Amino acid sequence: MTDADIEPTNFERTLSKAITLKVSQDLEVLEVITGIETSNSYAIVADGKTVAVAAEQNKGAKDTVGRFLLQHWRTFDMTLTDPEDKKSLVLHHPFRVLLSELEITGKDGAKVGLLRQRASFPFLFRSFDVLDSSGQPAMRCSSNVLHPWTFHFRKGKEEVGVVYRRWPGLLAAIGTNRDDYTVEFKGGLSDSERMLLLCSCLFIDLLYFEAK
Repeated sequence: MTDADIEPTNFERTLSKAITLKVSQDLEVLEVITGIETSNSYAIVADGKTVAVAAEQNKGAKDTVGRFLLQHWRTFDMTLTDPEDKKSLVLHHPFRVLLSELEITGKDGAKVGLLRQRASFPFLFRSFDVLDSSGQPAMRCSSNVLHPWTFHFRKGKEEVGVVYRRWPGLLAAIGTNRDDYTVEFKGGLSDSERMLLLCSCLFIDLLYFEAK
């Protein structure tokens, strides 16, 4: 690994200072026309400018069939790169029938953390644990039936972040299943925890809103 690989990318510098980020799902023409799910891709936006893209890696017909049949239970990989195509994170979702997980590793291959769905009444509460690189609890995410589009992240009783699913507008809501989110960062977060919180937004979309 070169010094350039170790040096933080512009996106990582932006993430370390961000108060809010927007995450918008990109839709392909085929998906809009047919309603058939294609590989997921998300633009990550700060101050109106795309600072990174998170894109699911499609490895051929097997992944396409798996997406159609297994939906969010399927195995898939996603990479997060900046506009200069410099990789920051790799996300791996192993096959799960119950209690999904998302493994996050850095550009150097080192583990950043793990997101693990918690057992709960799915129509009343949605929750998952955010674990650090050593497998210890870093945060807990939860939402409830009264505010199903708002996800709170807490360390103990302290709220350190929020993910809001945003109304995409009437035409988009009727014609597509495109999802848009706002990620809000509060105090007491390390750079690694900020990465995990951002990845949690993608996990929320894949777990609770994909093909819903």
